[in-house]
Amino acid sequence: MIRYFALILLSFAFFYSASYGAELDYIGDVGASAKTISIGNVEGFSNSAASVFENPASLCLAKDFSVSLFQTKFLMDEFVFGAYSVSKKTDIGTFAIGYTALSVSGIKHTGENQYSEYYSIDTFSANNSIIKAGYQFYAADKISVGVGLSYFHNKIYTYKGTGFNADAGVFLNYKPTSISISGKNILKMLKIKYTDAGEESAPTQLRLGVKHEIGDLDLYAQLMLPGIGKKYLKAGGLIYQPGFLSDFIYISAGLKEIQLLNKVYSKASIGVGLELNIVNVHFAYEKSDYYLQDNQYYLSTNITI
Repeated sequence: MIRYFALILLSFAFFYSASYGAELDYIGDVGASAKTISIGNVEGFSNSAASVFENPASLCLAKDFSVSLFQTKFLMDEFVFGAYSVSKKTDIGTFAIGYTALSVSGIKHTGENQYSEYYSIDTFSANNSIIKAGYQFYAADKISVGVGLSYFHNKIYTYKGTGFNADAGVFLNYKPTSISISGKNILKMLKIKYTDAGEESAPTQLRLGVKHEIGDLDLYAQLMLPGIGKKYLKAGGLIYQPGFLSDFIYISAGLKEIQLLNKVYSKASIGVGLELNIVNVHFAYEKSDYYLQDNQYYLSTNITI
């Protein structure tokens, strides 16, 4: 029964195009791991539980049991972002669950006195989080299908917002070429509703990614639609696994387009990783978008059994 539901949801992802209402900033755009960030945020090719944040169909690449841990800070260490996930293969497919959040604390709550002077009342925190559940199975020998369910929980001061949405994807594994097709937040009729009676929708994002293996070199390319009515954004990256160290160490680089207001900019990244049989460690670096902080570093770990 769950497989029939997955196929129906998948069809909905690529044919449903209605759009209305305001869209929130999607915290998933940060990246699910340092490895993904290092190749220009090309998604859908992770070999860990982090696939639940990218393309649930790619959970086929994870080992029997996988745990992914990723945390970083932004804007002079005031904003904390984390992405944590776990997956398990079974006889009927792979199941995964993940939690990602962007939070900031110590925000000043101010008031104004009769002399038009501002004073501090207290402080509060803000949190934007998503819980994801994913399921993957093989529809054919080399064709993997996946669906995911997202629960959104946003809080700032006394205002709270909650809502649901869904992801779907396909992963085609025809080595040396693999193709990842995914849609995030595909059910536009579902809204995140707030305690003040306001509502907004998570952006419907579509991604088409390709990976091609040439010896010790893996090449990646991606075309992404970040939201209905927005411009397509391109990204590319590579991973080089040098010679006899190819089973342990890789070097990576990437270039992606990001849209700020009405302009599109390019952003480069580099990375390195140590992949052992059980514990894998990934490091990435890119220039910061914040003018007071030139450099942004990322470190993630995943454990596979």
